[in-house]
Amino acid sequence: MLEVDWVFVAAIVAATCAVIAAAVCVGVWRRVRSLDVVGQQIIDGDAAVKRHAEESLEEIRERVGEMGNALARIETRQAEDEKHVLRAKDLGAIHEKINRLAEDLAATRAQSITQSQMIGEQLRVLQRLMQDNLAGHRRSR
Repeated sequence: MLEVDWVFVAAIVAATCAVIAAAVCVGVWRRVRSLDVVGQQIIDGDAAVKRHAEESLEEIRERVGEMGNALARIETRQAEDEKHVLRAKDLGAIHEKINRLAEDLAATRAQSITQSQMIGEQLRVLQRLMQDNLAGHRRSR
């Protein structure tokens, strides 16, 4: 049988363990380094999201401010226009005046129709008298 040199075997096992430990250390170091990169990417992403959110909020604030200004202008204009707006009580008075005017117009129209009929009748009477008068002159000749 072969004589095994235990020191030699111990050296080989120790060297193998050292190589394995070194490989594990390199793997852990790479993993931690990649986590640092991922961590930095997360931090950068968070910062980008925060910037984007702040920019969006600023745009929204500006739009809301513009809407507030527009509403203020509309309210001011309505307040100014309110002086010139006709209300129901104003329209009621105008309606009554229009009704009175319409009644007066109807009365005037009826009166003018009656007068026209009377004048027409008077003309017919005068025409008949003239015809009778002319016919009497013709007979007397």
